[in-house]
Amino acid sequence: MFRYYQKAVLLPLAISVVATLVYSAYDNRNYKSEWFTREWMIQMSFVFALFYGILLCILCLPILLVRQPRVRTNVILTFLCWFGLPVGFMTAYGLHEIRSGSGADGDLIYVAIMNIPFLAGLIWTYGMYLIQGKGEG
Repeated sequence: MFRYYQKAVLLPLAISVVATLVYSAYDNRNYKSEWFTREWMIQMSFVFALFYGILLCILCLPILLVRQPRVRTNVILTFLCWFGLPVGFMTAYGLHEIRSGSGADGDLIYVAIMNIPFLAGLIWTYGMYLIQGKGEG
């Protein structure tokens, strides 16, 4: 199970942090403020993406519960362990950004950049688990 967890979170974490850095450099290329510099904004985007990614890594820990025979033999519990917490949090955060009306500022792009790699990683590893390793503990 640990190899599925690693594949579900480590590569998406790296991709989302690097993509956030790249987009933040582009988004803040002409940033001018009395208080903050362009570099500071890019650094803050990096820190936020890193903490957000670590939080999603923590929320993906229930994947390891699939080792338990009771969870492994129940399709619904397996699915909930894999997707429940991380996708629920991603949805709640995305809805919060939509409802707060900050999408015009490009925040929704940051949300997409930070969530899509994790969602893809979860779907990919769940498919791998279903095809290859349902019997392993």
